[in-house]
Amino acid sequence: MKAKEISNLLGMDVNQVEIIINPEDVISKLTTPAEAKALYQECPRSMKSAVVKKWEELTQTAIPLLTTPAEAKALYQECPRSMEPAVIKVLAKM
Repeated sequence: MKAKEISNLLGMDVNQVEIIINPEDVISKLTTPAEAKALYQECPRSMKSAVVKKWEELTQTAIPLLTTPAEAKALYQECPRSMEPAVIKVLAKM
């Protein structure tokens, strides 16, 4: 069965079903630090380290694109704690 079908049958959120049946695919589809943060907050403990790794990669990719303090603040609010110092350093250079 596909995730949508399982979701309908069991009355579960389709995202939760996807996380259970194919966590690697869910992680690989993340494109922003905000998406990674949201997934981290709802994923099982067994996935957390993989999600944090992807979250850090997405944050690292976003840092050179920052052009304003407002953008840096928004990224700071969505980044993992391990990346907060990197965002603060960018703010210090603005």
